[in-house]
Amino acid sequence: MTISNTCSWNLFNYIFISLIVLFPSQASQGDDAYAALSQEEKQNKLVIATAIIDVLNKGQFEKVDELFADELVEHDPYQTKTKSPKESFIAAVNAFRSAFPDGVMTIEKQIAEGDFVSTRWSKTGTHMGEFMGIPPTNRKITFTGIFFDRLENGKIVETWANYDLFGLLQQIRD
Repeated sequence: MTISNTCSWNLFNYIFISLIVLFPSQASQGDDAYAALSQEEKQNKLVIATAIIDVLNKGQFEKVDELFADELVEHDPYQTKTKSPKESFIAAVNAFRSAFPDGVMTIEKQIAEGDFVSTRWSKTGTHMGEFMGIPPTNRKITFTGIFFDRLENGKIVETWANYDLFGLLQQIRD
């Protein structure tokens, strides 16, 4: 599921994403595991997909309060924790979006169980702004990672991020 940060977002897109997440084809799932998910697990997957598409890819920060709990707990070893968790999250997303303005995160696979959703993703883009002290190189990048999120009442309350920052830095360093 890839949605560019340059496409217009409208009701059609929400319906399309909802249909993909809630009612995928058997061919895309590979077995009957999706059919066994509860409605809450399907909705939790949709919340994470919306956070990735709208907030991470498109920078729609007005949706942060809708998707993330006020008492958000983040476990990201690379993120500076100088503000509230939501403000730290927004600052980190802004840093990536400034350095890789054409960046697109693609959901490769999601697995839901109870209150937890695991999302394997990849991100592509072009290094067009300073990132971690490295000036723009205009190099194309690709890196991967995993988010593991816990949700309560339809909001993300805890998130773990694990991604290949070293591989990303190797791609933009001389």
